[in-house]
Amino acid sequence: MKNMFYSFLPILIVYRIQAQDMSFWADAMINSSKPEHRLLASDKFKEAFDVSIKKENSFNNSYEELSWISVQYPADTSFRIISWQIEVSESEYLYYGYFQDANELVPFNTANGNDGLDEYDIINLSNWSGALVYRILQNDESYMLWTFRFIDEYTKVKTCEPIIISSNSVSLGDPIFQEEEGSPNYMSRHILQYSADMNGTLDYYDEINRIVFDNLIMVAGRMEGQGMTYVADGSYRSFDFTDGKWKAKDKLFNQISDRAPRIRAKSTGGNDLFGRKGG
Repeated sequence: MKNMFYSFLPILIVYRIQAQDMSFWADAMINSSKPEHRLLASDKFKEAFDVSIKKENSFNNSYEELSWISVQYPADTSFRIISWQIEVSESEYLYYGYFQDANELVPFNTANGNDGLDEYDIINLSNWSGALVYRILQNDESYMLWTFRFIDEYTKVKTCEPIIISSNSVSLGDPIFQEEEGSPNYMSRHILQYSADMNGTLDYYDEINRIVFDNLIMVAGRMEGQGMTYVADGSYRSFDFTDGKWKAKDKLFNQISDRAPRIRAKSTGGNDLFGRKGG
């Protein structure tokens, strides 16, 4: 038994060194004050992470030591999406990540992939340029992906969209979101695009089985050089799940509020965008 332990010791040492390297580069790519340092750290982190994630049985590695990346699972833990965001400059952000289950690994296409900002597209995941995935909501055997991204220094976007997993492909989008109340038309995803100086509400509340989101209006931006933009007017709209579709409701409540409705959201159990405690 003692000899067996020592035979595994070099492997354990290598793994620990690799984990420490990835943790260091992940921290630097997010927190360095200089863009060139963030980009260098990003390249180093992705190089090391690519080696790690492509190893046999890597699906069993939680990567919990990498606190600056998002690792999200549905309730049945049948797959996960790992994603992260790099601030190249005030006006440019990059997104990286993978879909992974026990048998398949699909990287985001960061070079020329679809940005997922068309409400009607069906996107093959291998042609997706990515976003920061912060929740995967499961309803029976269907799954909903919740994402966040910066368009530039002036604009943020949140989306919710179905993720469809078949035997030979993984895709994003399904025409199940009604355009507006009473409309016969349906979108493949819901997109909330809003000013970067506000916090946008797009959430699921299991007590009322609704997706709740801000009603947005166009106004002159408050940030220098911004131009016209969208901000919340204090009212909320929703989608109600009925007969396999998310039906639009133009007004959630009659009153107008300066904060989201006080209903406990079904979440990953944490407080920040990644679902971590204390964020």
